[in-house]
Amino acid sequence: MKRTIKKQVWMNKAEAQDLQKKAKKACMTEARLIRMLLEGYNPPVAPDDRFYDAMDEMRKASERLEGFAKAAASDADREKYHNAACELLRIQNELEKKFLLPRESDFKWQ
Repeated sequence: MKRTIKKQVWMNKAEAQDLQKKAKKACMTEARLIRMLLEGYNPPVAPDDRFYDAMDEMRKASERLEGFAKAAASDADREKYHNAACELLRIQNELEKKFLLPRESDFKWQ
């Protein structure tokens, strides 16, 4: 005798579409979005291409500064260019954290 497994519906069509839309905005799967919410995090909406283009430009500028550091005539100039490149990468890292990492939610599950 075959057993039939009844499919349980846990959200209506509008809720499923809303979940799909929000997961797409956060650039993640619906399952990952639900897991993050259950873990107490609010995922940010993914930035548009302008953000990633700006991050690429910052990386390229840092690479150019490192190139100047290698070509610099004096140790002081090498250090100055190297420090500027490191500072630019630090700023880029902070921006990526601010705009890409999920934030902890004020709401805690019981």
